[in-house]
Amino acid sequence: MYWSPNHLDLLFGSLVEVRRTMGKVICELCGSVEFRRISLRMIECGSCTAQFPEKDPTTGVVTNQVAISPSGRGSFLSRRQAKIAARVCSGRSLIDFGCGNGSFLYAYTRLNKNSLTVIGVELDHDSLKAAQGAGLHIKQSLPIGINDSLVTMWHVAEHLAVEKQRELFRVLNSGTNALLISVPNGASFSWRRHREKFSFYDKESHFIQHTPTSLKLLLEQSGWEIHSEYRTPVYGLFNAVQTGLNLSRPHNELYSLMKRNQNSITFNLVARNLLAAIKASISIIKMMLFEVSPRKCSSYTIYAIPLGSR
Repeated sequence: MYWSPNHLDLLFGSLVEVRRTMGKVICELCGSVEFRRISLRMIECGSCTAQFPEKDPTTGVVTNQVAISPSGRGSFLSRRQAKIAARVCSGRSLIDFGCGNGSFLYAYTRLNKNSLTVIGVELDHDSLKAAQGAGLHIKQSLPIGINDSLVTMWHVAEHLAVEKQRELFRVLNSGTNALLISVPNGASFSWRRHREKFSFYDKESHFIQHTPTSLKLLLEQSGWEIHSEYRTPVYGLFNAVQTGLNLSRPHNELYSLMKRNQNSITFNLVARNLLAAIKASISIIKMMLFEVSPRKCSSYTIYAIPLGSR
């Protein structure tokens, strides 16, 4: 989305009408034409609270994991994700949309050795090969005719335009499927306090930043209702530390290098980030305190079922 700078709106956060060169910009989610600027590059719908970047990314595809096959017990994060999924899978097959190198699926299959069909969907070729290298069943497109499955999306939905999310959720709504979705939380204390220093802020590949209100609306439009909300403390710990580092260091500097270019990590770089973490220790503690709230924590995670199926 495009909008013109207005310093009074930026300072006072008043609702503004955002316009393109030809006419008004309409919220992709609810149709409202009123927005307020919430950061230098982000605006928020005054009705549904969905948050949009000033300019849509050229592509939502991003590699957030090193393209190396998972091994051992799997990462700490993937093991926590697997435990949440195991609570709600209830004998269904499991499909992980945007599975990356398969870390979550790998942990899930080890936690649930007698699980039914477990499939990953991944577009990135290197990540797909890494996941297949761990013995996982990975496809480059969503299987046709999905039924009686739990579909998981770990920080993936925000990489799709709103209409693409709506289409996907409608396709998955067969009456016997369920969704487990985790997204960066635009209503979190971390975002509201630190804005574009927020660790999960990504102007390069996020089409939208959801809040609990906007995600609920999108799901309802697609025939779903939220059944349960979950806290994800591992995401919270990462966010608190990385956001703290971002207060004085380049955005997600160390994390990005660890995930994509480990050869660039030097002792001096680590030392500078350690010093930055110490300086930000009070801010980090404050952010962690809000991770106890499912709706104020940095990563909003929900379990959704078809409307009327309770």
